[in-house]
Amino acid sequence: MPNKYFNLKRYRNYYRSRIQKPLLKKMIPDQKPDFLIVGAQKAGTSTLFNSLSQHPQLLGARTKEICYFSRTKNYERGENWYIDNLKNHRQPFKKGLLFEATPEYLSNSKAAKRIHDLFGKKKVPILDFKNLVKCKTEVLNKILVFLDLNETNWDFLKKLHGKGKNARSYKKPIQPDTKTELETFYKIHNQKLFDYLGRSVNW
Repeated sequence: MPNKYFNLKRYRNYYRSRIQKPLLKKMIPDQKPDFLIVGAQKAGTSTLFNSLSQHPQLLGARTKEICYFSRTKNYERGENWYIDNLKNHRQPFKKGLLFEATPEYLSNSKAAKRIHDLFGKKKVPILDFKNLVKCKTEVLNKILVFLDLNETNWDFLKKLHGKGKNARSYKKPIQPDTKTELETFYKIHNQKLFDYLGRSVNW
């Protein structure tokens, strides 16, 4: 009995990865992303990505962090590789604005130019993670307005807190000394960003 179950499991995995997934991807038209989520690690990008993915007019990529623009190995695979990895075969019939989220685009020196080469000059909204936590619906609606979509009450939004893999990373609140040390370390880098943007977001 265990051998039969094991073989059946192997066949199911083989069918999904080698047959079902490629067929569903072929049904999805090629499409460049309409926008990107770019942010620092552990700054709420997963929460933002998962929340926006539930909107009926927004379509999140199958893989959150494709790392196309930041990793030379992926970038050299070409635009077709990127577009293929954007396809969400779990939602082949959903239509909407396509997007992905890769935090390391923000800190990678080559990513900005590569993104510019593909998209041209675009407006970039800057979000404060504290506002995302305290006023989640308000922040999400600001993003919808930025994308020329109508605001909504987000009643369809599933509760994500405590269920995602990132939410389980911290079992205890950060210690005050550690928080102060991190704030001091990133202060000079944040100031460079504020000077570049011409505004401060009070990080």
